[in-house]
Amino acid sequence: MKNFAAIALKTTLAFGITVSLLAQVLIIPTYIAEVTNQLPEIAQSAPLYTLVGIFIVACGQVVLIAIWALHTRVRRNEIFNSRATPWVNSIIFAISAAAILSITATAHLIVAYNAGNAATIGILLLAGGVGLGLAQLISVLKSLLLQATEISNDLEEVI
Repeated sequence: MKNFAAIALKTTLAFGITVSLLAQVLIIPTYIAEVTNQLPEIAQSAPLYTLVGIFIVACGQVVLIAIWALHTRVRRNEIFNSRATPWVNSIIFAISAAAILSITATAHLIVAYNAGNAATIGILLLAGGVGLGLAQLISVLKSLLLQATEISNDLEEVI
C-alpha cells in the first residue's frame, strides 16, 4: 500500500507540474488576451498581468517540486535533518509570494481601473488571505519539524 500511495502522489505531482506548464505557456496568455478584448482599457497592463499570472503558477510549481523532494526524503527516512528545512522554506516563500502577488494584482485592478465586481474582488482577496494563512500554518509545521529533528538527533546520541 505504501508503494501505491507513493506512486499516486508522484503521479499527481507530475500531472500538476505538466498542467501548470501548459497554463503558463497557453492558458494564461490566452485568457489575458481575451480579457483585454473585453476590457480594452486594461490593454496597456496586459503584459504585467500575464507576468503576474505566470509567476503565481511558478510559485505553485515550486511548491510541487518541494513536496516531491520532501516526499523523497521521507521515503529515505531522511526527513529529520537540517537538509529538509530549505524545502519547507521554499514552500513558505512560494505560497507567500503567490498570495502577495494575487493581492497586489487585485489592488492594482481596483485602484487603476475600478475593475471587477464586489464578489470577484472579494474572492481574489480571500484567496490571497488564505494563501498567507497557509504560509503561517506551514511556518508552524516547520517549527514542529525543527523540534522533531532536534529530538531525533538527541535520541541518536543516546542510542
